[in-house]
Amino acid sequence: MYSRNRIGLILPAHNGTPINSDIISSIPPYVDHVYVVSNGNSSDVADFSRVISGNPRISLLRSHEKTNGDFLLTPAFVKAIEDKMDVVAVIDGTSVHDTKYIPSLIDPIVWGRADLTKVRSPVSHDDGIKPPLTEKDLPANIPVSETKISSNYRQLIEALQKNIAISRPVLEIFKDSPDNDPDKRILLAIPCFNETLTIGSLILRAQSCVNEILVVNDGSTDDTVAVAQRAGAKVLSHPENMGYGAALKSCFEYARQNDFDILIIMDGDGQHDPKYIPDFLRSLKERKADIVIGSRFIANSSHIPLYRRFGMKVLDKFTSFASRTEISDSQSGYRAYGRKAIQAIRIHNHGMSAGSEILSCIQVNAFQVHEIPIKVRYDVPSTSSQNPLSHGLEVLGSLINLIGYERPMMTFGISGAIATTLGLIFGFFAFSVYYSTKELPYGPSFISGIFLLLGLLLIISGLILNTLVQILKRQKIAGS
Repeated sequence: MYSRNRIGLILPAHNGTPINSDIISSIPPYVDHVYVVSNGNSSDVADFSRVISGNPRISLLRSHEKTNGDFLLTPAFVKAIEDKMDVVAVIDGTSVHDTKYIPSLIDPIVWGRADLTKVRSPVSHDDGIKPPLTEKDLPANIPVSETKISSNYRQLIEALQKNIAISRPVLEIFKDSPDNDPDKRILLAIPCFNETLTIGSLILRAQSCVNEILVVNDGSTDDTVAVAQRAGAKVLSHPENMGYGAALKSCFEYARQNDFDILIIMDGDGQHDPKYIPDFLRSLKERKADIVIGSRFIANSSHIPLYRRFGMKVLDKFTSFASRTEISDSQSGYRAYGRKAIQAIRIHNHGMSAGSEILSCIQVNAFQVHEIPIKVRYDVPSTSSQNPLSHGLEVLGSLINLIGYERPMMTFGISGAIATTLGLIFGFFAFSVYYSTKELPYGPSFISGIFLLLGLLLIISGLILNTLVQILKRQKIAGS
């Protein structure tokens, strides 16, 4: 049976805990490869590396200890994936007797009865204080039927450093996970309103890439909550349908309260594909970005309906003007936020324009923004809970109000200048007629007066509002 499965063995090498060199001769022949994981600071590892030198079945990998003292096994898991291992066992490696656990660990997985196994060992605490996690509290085998391939397994595997075994499906958790930033906590938040048909599959497909999934239930009347909880997500419910902006506000508040480093937000209607999550994480790190936006227009956008493309481009121009940043897809709901953005962004608009409101904070907070190409599905049921026209008009109206607040001198000043120019044109025409006929044209004269008065009022209003906005912004900065 073992011949049909590639078996890997991991030996963590902690400081002060020497690996028994005799264990090499005790490794069963059915083990295809041994991965010794070290933080590189142990003299024992240097001695051990000389012993294993030239042995093709043994690799020495470098890792590091986390702040709580747990040893990070991720490099070994990733290497085991590359080597196409079907089952990987982790033993302590300080005693030859540890090898006796290998068959009991891997047999349930090889025979398809479990995806994760753990050899129980007695745990005693003389001080009477029970730690939050002890080996005797865990099941010896977790059956396949009860297995959830999720980030919970990642936490369990990293917490238990010896005498465990995992199957390849669980091993795959580490394939697309952010291995270079193991201490960053990642939250995927999904605003939902009546998404029973799609929310479950989204959660299951995304679990391997993040630490936690939050579903913000915005007053759903179907089985969204039950499906999301059964799939393994945490659910935060609004008492009624409060709007997309209110759901986004709850996402950011939860991320701040629970000290997450990265917040990824995607729609729950099935339009967004979880396969792009590693791309978002990679972009946050490599580009040192504060906000990463999934853009439908960087790559081929022919899959987007024409009427949507036209409306989106109009809103993109207004959003770019408000944020003073060129953004190709300002209406994309698929975004990732770093810690700086999570802490700084405050959402006030409860409607669909909240996404544009967030982007208006870019210049004020000096956010670094990057876009990555994504594709969005429009063949899923109920892709929007709001009519596209009313959605567009709502966002456009909010953007105009936002621009008026953020840049009153430009908004009112330009309008005032246009009105004044029209007044001068009509005034010049009225004067020309009067000069040639000696008769005053009342119509053009009246229109000229109206435009000149309107232009003067707009310019004065712009000056006053600009002063008030500057005072409010100074007070806001001083208060923060």
